Amino acid sequence: MSGANLDRPALRQLLTDIENGLVEIVLVYKLDRISRTLLDFVRLMDFFERYGVLFVAITQNFDTSDSMGRLIRNVLLTFAQFEREIASDRMRDKRMVMKCSSVRSGETTYLTSGWRCMVSHPSW
Repeated sequence: MSGANLDRPALRQLLTDIENGLVEIVLVYKLDRISRTLLDFVRLMDFFERYGVLFVAITQNFDTSDSMGRLIRNVLLTFAQFEREIASDRMRDKRMVMKCSSVRSGETTYLTSGWRCMVSHPSW
């Protein structure tokens, strides 16, 4: 499942377990493994704090109990969201190039003779 949204079965189960008092700490490998959007992550952190659950990212050592730790957390999440958006932009651009060069990727969408594709690149 992607960290792009919060609609994931395992995450829903985790939140239910937290509400039922079964979880004391949430441990992740990297910060962006739980969420790649700053807004969703802030909502999760608020939820964790409300239930007294600690959050630890084992590869990114910082303390979110002080202002500097929260700043670092937010900067890391901002970059994670940026990377996700860049990847999406690249996929969109790749699809356009494939359509313009008549390369099929399993889709049944074809360009008609009335279409013109103009692909420009800053180095061209």
